[in-house]
Amino acid sequence: NTFAKHLPSILAHSGESVGSAGEKLSIPAEVWEGIVKGKLYPQKNTVLALALVCRMRPQDTNALLVLSGYSFDLTVVCDVVVEYLLERELFNPEMRDRCLQEYHIENLPIRREEERSGETAAKHLTESGRVC
Repeated sequence: NTFAKHLPSILAHSGESVGSAGEKLSIPAEVWEGIVKGKLYPQKNTVLALALVCRMRPQDTNALLVLSGYSFDLTVVCDVVVEYLLERELFNPEMRDRCLQEYHIENLPIRREEERSGETAAKHLTESGRVC
């Protein structure tokens, strides 16, 4: 019962593949490949980021945490905030990021849209100066 063995089926519950999920994380490709192949186990923050960007169900997140040797710790702000977002299905990237920022959670390896596309947020400004 390894993380790598169960990852594809858990991701499938959210309509994701190993490839699409890896593109949403801000970790080196070789590290993600190592995790997927079972050569590396992910850090807890990587699992939490994966859960948010792949819109995982709380039970799937718990399963991945257990498989990688972790659990939600309700004494840790990051864990509480991520669990809250997952339970309420608050997956909108802007809302998610604002919530994480409000609680000073900056260590989740979430690839932001501008990183994925190679563009800057400035290119997405509307006439009113708001980010689309």
